[in-house]
Amino acid sequence: MTGFIEPLRKSGPKHSSAAYFCLTNYHLIITIQHMNVLMDADCLIKFTKAGLKEAVCTHLSVVIPQVVKREVIDHGKNHPDSMVIKNNLDKGLLSLS
Repeated sequence: MTGFIEPLRKSGPKHSSAAYFCLTNYHLIITIQHMNVLMDADCLIKFTKAGLKEAVCTHLSVVIPQVVKREVIDHGKNHPDSMVIKNNLDKGLLSLS
C-alpha cells in the first residue's frame, strides 16, 4: 500500500485531491470485498424477480434474517420465487443470520 500512495505524496501536497481520491478508491475496494449485505423480504423478492440476486450474491456476502426466511421460503411455498431463493440458500449463495 505504501508503494501505491508514496509517489502521490512526493508530487504534491500531503493532502492533495489526487492522494485523497486514490486512498478513497483503495478503501472502497477493501470495504466492498468485506461487506455483508442484509436483505429484507421485499429486497430479496425484487432482486429475484429482476434476475439480479445471483449476480449480487456471487460478488457480495448476502445475509437474510430468520424472519425473512420464514416469510419468503416457509410461508411462500406456492410461489416460484420462493423455490429459487430456497435453492440459493441451500447452495450457500445466501446465508442466515
